[in-house]
Parts: sequence; C-alpha cells; structure tokens
Amino acid sequence: MLKVEHQLRVEWGFCDPTGRMRDAQLFFWMDQATHRLCEASGFGDDEFFCQPEALGFPVVSVSVEKKKDLPKYGAILTQTSKVARIGNSSLRIEHEFECEGRHVASGYEVRVYGITHPEDEENLLAVPIPDHIKKNLSRQKMLQPSITGRSRY
Repeated sequence: MLKVEHQLRVEWGFCDPTGRMRDAQLFFWMDQATHRLCEASGFGDDEFFCQPEALGFPVVSVSVEKKKDLPKYGAILTQTSKVARIGNSSLRIEHEFECEGRHVASGYEVRVYGITHPEDEENLLAVPIPDHIKKNLSRQKMLQPSITGRSRY
C-alpha cells in the first residue's frame, strides 16, 4: 500500500531542557505524514474542505511505543508511514521512526472518513471512503516528499 518516507530534524523547540526530544513531537509527525498520504491519494485539504458537510479523517485511536530514550537536538530521523489497512469507512496508518539505523519509535493512527451528521451538526457520521481514494491509497508506491515545501504527488 501507499507509503511516505521523509527525513526529520530534531529542532530545539521539540526538546525538553536536557535536549532530548519530547514524546509529543511523534504525534505531530504522525499526523503530518497521514496528511501527506491523503494528499497523495488525491484527497488533500483543498478538495475535502470545499465540501460543507465534510469533517475529514478524524483520529479515533492513536498509539506510540518508543524506545527508552528518544534522540537529542540536532538528530536526523527517518520516518516511514504506510497505509496498513483500508476498511469501509476507516484507515489504519502505521509509522516507524529510525535514527542512524536504530529503531526509536513506532505508532499507529486509526481514522474514520466522516461528514457532519445530518440530524446533529455537532457529531460525525462515518460514511464509506470513496472508491477512488481507496484505489489510490492501495497503490504500491513510496513517496519521498520535499521538506522545503508542500509537495504535489
């Protein structure tokens, strides 16, 4: 299935006072990679949010497992994220983080394709993922986007 791989630099603002990367940064990078995968499938924010009832692919479950110590300021990580499962209305995206060839963390997100519930605007209604998005997310392709700007796939 579709994968995205990119290099990440641990910046000072991502670190605790000792210079060690904070766990929370992993969640941010996982979310960012999932957005890249959605863009690559032909379903970026531009297309989605022009639909007034659309709520997007909200996270319904997320988890990260890390090794004892995360990298320090200045380290370069490689993140590989892939579509692991496509359900009727949900996706499971898996993420791996390496630093200098060493596994440092892994995680996953489960997201649901949803629209505003027609009877209650405050709630989500899960609906089937459109076939063209499923097809594009199922492609056997590795993406390596630029970190200097928004990439088009």
